Amino acid sequence: MFRAAFAALKKFVSPNILPEPSSHKGLIGKFINELINRRKVFPRKVGNYLHENLKYRIIGDYKLHDVSKRNARRCLNYAQEFLTKIEEVVKQ
Repeated sequence: MFRAAFAALKKFVSPNILPEPSSHKGLIGKFINELINRRKVFPRKVGNYLHENLKYRIIGDYKLHDVSKRNARRCLNYAQEFLTKIEEVVKQ
């Protein structure tokens, strides 16, 4: 999702003002500000998918907690929908 979001940013935002984000939170902020709030390229739910999946990635990768099967499935669905939407828009 990180690389797909970055590809979408590269398509719509001038490279002069788009340094590669150094963190997932930085990328999500730039994606939401530029492509959802400012340019209205994507619906708000696409930004929510980024936030939700990052939250569970942090839990799964860095915390000593398991992610439930239900939440993992939801994250997978969000990722699939996110990637489909990015691909539709970037290929236009």
